[in-house]
Amino acid sequence: MVQRRPTSQMQKNERGPDRGERGQAFVEFALGLPLMLLIMLGTLDVGQLFIDYVQLRNGCREAAAYGARHPLDTPGIETRVTAEDPGKTYSITTVTVEVRGNLDVTNDSETDLVVNCQRTYSPITTGFLQNFWGIGDIVLNTVSTSQVQK
Repeated sequence: MVQRRPTSQMQKNERGPDRGERGQAFVEFALGLPLMLLIMLGTLDVGQLFIDYVQLRNGCREAAAYGARHPLDTPGIETRVTAEDPGKTYSITTVTVEVRGNLDVTNDSETDLVVNCQRTYSPITTGFLQNFWGIGDIVLNTVSTSQVQK
């Protein structure tokens, strides 16, 4: 005598997923992918922003150190800042050089050289961030001061 097993939910699950459960993984993937891409691109943006700021800060410090020995060589000071960008990815870096004090060698007063460097960073996710949160280009600014050697 052959026994027949009754059709139940357990038997249906043993054969495979229901017709309604077949697309569940695809729907979860379609909903999760944009969020995962935004997180990944945001992480890349923050990392690149940090790298760019460190390059700008190092260039500004290098320029201030050079300017302490050559305070009147403004093009040379500006070149020190742009030399810290090895990929030459930033052509627009604003460098302002200011001498505070007296450059006269006979004067014993302290003279400072202030180098202000500014650059604009454009994130990869600018379009998305601009549309939803109003976040666009980010201005990086750093200042270095050195004492002029007379």
